[in-house]
Amino acid sequence: MWMAHYIPIFLCFAWVLIFDFVFIVVPPICVNTWYFDLYMCGAPCFYTTYNGYYAIVEFVVNVVAPLAVITFANVFLIIRVIYQKIIHHQAVNWRRHRKMTFQLWLISSVYLAFWLPSTLSNIIRMTSIPTFFIDEADTMLFIVYFIPLLLPIVCLNTYPELLRKINELIRRRRARNRIGISTVRNVH
Repeated sequence: MWMAHYIPIFLCFAWVLIFDFVFIVVPPICVNTWYFDLYMCGAPCFYTTYNGYYAIVEFVVNVVAPLAVITFANVFLIIRVIYQKIIHHQAVNWRRHRKMTFQLWLISSVYLAFWLPSTLSNIIRMTSIPTFFIDEADTMLFIVYFIPLLLPIVCLNTYPELLRKINELIRRRRARNRIGISTVRNVH
């Protein structure tokens, strides 16, 4: 049973490492030219080989598919919870499920808010208008690097119990020097 949980995560990490190593670090079909005065140092050379076929595959597999999976999985999970309640003839207690719904919405909205503008502009650029947001493309790609920085903060805000425990730990570790008058008794 544990394999059903860990194999997909392992495959996701392995795919990214293998794909980036083969097509960016040691590309077999071209030579990378980097421009270090740009935000993103230029694009990998496989974006321009074979009429951009590899770029389209990379875009669909590494960007569009995760966005679609995150969106549909979150919607499916909420529908599944409601459906299970209906099947078991239980009332849907939204107070109880509000926390789960809020956590799903908050975490996925951070990811979608930063990736969706870049993804939509790339789709428009590939399909109809090649110069659509071309000047802002580097900035939009740079903005997605804020996701790993913001997700821990967002996750902490969805767990108030954890925030309380962290605050208690911080308060305990502070050294408290109390200043006051003390009486010393002489014992003979």
